[in-house]
Amino acid sequence: MTLSARPASASALRARFPYLEEVAYLNTASASPSAIDVAGAAEAFHRAIKVKGIDARPEWLAKIETVRARLGAYLGAPAERVGFHGSCTEAMNLVAHSIAGKAPFLVVVDREDHPAIWNPWLGAESTNVSVHFAESRGGEPREASLLSAAVAIGAQAMALSEVDSWTGARIDFPKISAQCRERNVLLIVDGTQAAGAVPVDATLADAYMGSVFKWLLAGFGLGYLVLSPALSARLTPAFRGYKNEPPSRDLRYGHINLGGLYELDAALALLEAGRDLGLANQAQSLASRLRRALIDDGYSIATPEFHAGIVTVDCGGSERVMAELATQDVSVAALPRGIRISAHLYNTEGDVDRCVRAFARVDLGSDRRTSPTLRSAQT
Repeated sequence: MTLSARPASASALRARFPYLEEVAYLNTASASPSAIDVAGAAEAFHRAIKVKGIDARPEWLAKIETVRARLGAYLGAPAERVGFHGSCTEAMNLVAHSIAGKAPFLVVVDREDHPAIWNPWLGAESTNVSVHFAESRGGEPREASLLSAAVAIGAQAMALSEVDSWTGARIDFPKISAQCRERNVLLIVDGTQAAGAVPVDATLADAYMGSVFKWLLAGFGLGYLVLSPALSARLTPAFRGYKNEPPSRDLRYGHINLGGLYELDAALALLEAGRDLGLANQAQSLASRLRRALIDDGYSIATPEFHAGIVTVDCGGSERVMAELATQDVSVAALPRGIRISAHLYNTEGDVDRCVRAFARVDLGSDRRTSPTLRSAQT
């Protein structure tokens, strides 16, 4: 099924996600459920396109350009600056391994950020890259701490998530972008937990990347990378293949996940329909409602006021809590020190209120925290 008939209401859009009839699914930050549109697009690719073998090549080449333009428009970036890769992690690795030249290249990261941010840079240290881990300074936004460290040590770049995977905290993207450019520091941003949840402008970064299986509603095995012209010009591909033989500066060296691309096209159509239905800010609105309700009920919340679609309850025993919520048909994620809850445009206030009621039935006991201190790794 495709979006030839666009959903005419929020309830019609929600109906495209049949799993929501079974549970209050509040775990988009881990992975979104499949919509029938996305599943239908994948099936259509394999039945109507791939069945033709290489004779279908003109069709999929056209689809690549269609989706490049569509995703670029969604991210606020020109189509020609959008590239497709296997995942956000692959895109980060490609940038990290392709950026160094003869001179040392120093990048600042936060070890408490997602490992997909800093591990690629550690892996590139054999290519003349050096990694500096900045410490967050009390009360200061994490992006400000990174920039202060970058300026202090003369780093060429800083890399971070636009939305923190653990707490849902957002960076002040326009402000940090302007400050980085004033100080000649490259800004490299993982937008996986942002794009689809909140409006983004990928051109504020020198490199903006993400995977599509969370807030962008598509499947696994596909990511994107938006590069500024200045950064693109200084990258020398670390990996070569038939798609980027010298002197090409394209980082993509092989095939695109074409089935995933067809899925992304259908997913973007759903997101566009949601925007037209007034649901563009639904994830953030529901997160705010949930955050307020849980604070009012006395829970310690790790999520600050400036957030995207994630709310994290700071507590111990998270696996037990997640299991107890699951018995009430509420799906959330267990982090090492808390419960992460993430609603999207297919959710309703009723889902959020159901989650709050379910929490009230779970005895946290000594696992209840008294302060929002959650920062620990989780997909």
